[in-house]
Amino acid sequence: MFFKSLYGTSVLAVVVAFIAWFVLYKTPFGLRLRSVGEHPMAADTMGINVTKIRYAAVIISGGLAGIGGAIYSQTMTGDFGHATINGQGFMALAAMIFGKWHPIGAMELPYSSGSLKHLQSVQGQSI
Repeated sequence: MFFKSLYGTSVLAVVVAFIAWFVLYKTPFGLRLRSVGEHPMAADTMGINVTKIRYAAVIISGGLAGIGGAIYSQTMTGDFGHATINGQGFMALAAMIFGKWHPIGAMELPYSSGSLKHLQSVQGQSI
């Protein structure tokens, strides 16, 4: 049966992606954040505090990265060591590029590669 051994954090990841999409594309803060990232001088000309928005973006992204790392190390590997999360940041960058810099599109690569990894384990084959 489907969803028999589903982690609650997988559902949380989908919810967070939809919240990120909503905040980035439907709120004034998201518009300011995108404008500061795209053209800081134009945003400054419009009266947006570029430094404040950049600090907020770094704090939010750092918090989300920390939560992601904690979830990965506790649910996927079961332990934490110096080499637990090697290379996962590059996978996240690849997911963002593959998703065309859109939060919902960035979900496609991890879920498709996870599905293929699961199929591989069900078949009993390895690459």
